[in-house]
Amino acid sequence: MSRFFTVLSLLILALISAPAAAEEDIFKVGVEALNGKDYHFAVACLNEVIQKDSKSVRAYNFRALAYLGRAKWAEAIKDFSEVIRLDPKFPDVYMNRGHAYFEKKDYEKAIADLTTAIQLSPGDSRRYAARGNAFLEYKNHEKALKDFDEATRLNAKEPQAFIGRGDVFAQQKHFDKAVKEFSEAIRLDPRSFDAYQKRSKVYEAIGDRDKATQDILKCWKLRPDILSSPVGDFYWRHFGLIFLRVILRPRPLTRTFSKPWATWTMIPTTSIRAWQHLGIPAKSASCIRWLKAFKI
Repeated sequence: MSRFFTVLSLLILALISAPAAAEEDIFKVGVEALNGKDYHFAVACLNEVIQKDSKSVRAYNFRALAYLGRAKWAEAIKDFSEVIRLDPKFPDVYMNRGHAYFEKKDYEKAIADLTTAIQLSPGDSRRYAARGNAFLEYKNHEKALKDFDEATRLNAKEPQAFIGRGDVFAQQKHFDKAVKEFSEAIRLDPRSFDAYQKRSKVYEAIGDRDKATQDILKCWKLRPDILSSPVGDFYWRHFGLIFLRVILRPRPLTRTFSKPWATWTMIPTTSIRAWQHLGIPAKSASCIRWLKAFKI
């Protein structure tokens, strides 16, 4: 890997020293790095382009996208704003800057940008779905639902719009409607982690623990590293109780795995973490003794 980056670095140095076509070549390398999710390298390349041409709209735009990939919201907003200053009729920029404002929890500015994006390109369902999410965070259910409805009218296969409608109904405690919307999102995108996660919470709220557990296990299958990721503790806190129920009813869950033994291996291990997050060390110790007894 280090050799690969050394070669790329030498390539860039050669391009920097070359006349005329060098800027275009560096730009292409930066875009390829962005597409490969090497956001740091993409920013480095695009920095070189911007140093040579401080009015390069596309360089600012792609560098802003790289900053989005690095969750550098303020830097992304600054670059998107420069793009808008240079080319105010570029609808995707308003969409993307609105996303950055949304992540910063500045929902008022997010709504303003997404409204401009809709005005410039009214036929794009994604813009309505994104603004609907901003209205939802603003607790304006009426406007959120209206935007999600418009998104599905424009594109009946837009899963994010159905997830958004499910969120509205869940917050309004219309749980049957919420399950229907999340299920439709899953039908459209069977690998939608968000849809399974949100539907599991609704099932939990209405007391359907078996279905809630199945959805959580599906989340785990879709993203097996989620529990050990930096946000893993969040999922343990929210889903710990569901995992604890698995220990009481292992038999039906053997159908979820190709090998029943995998279920019994999973149960005590997940329960230890769940008890720990619930602050009950005695139960955690009990699960550890179970592991040792069965040599799992």
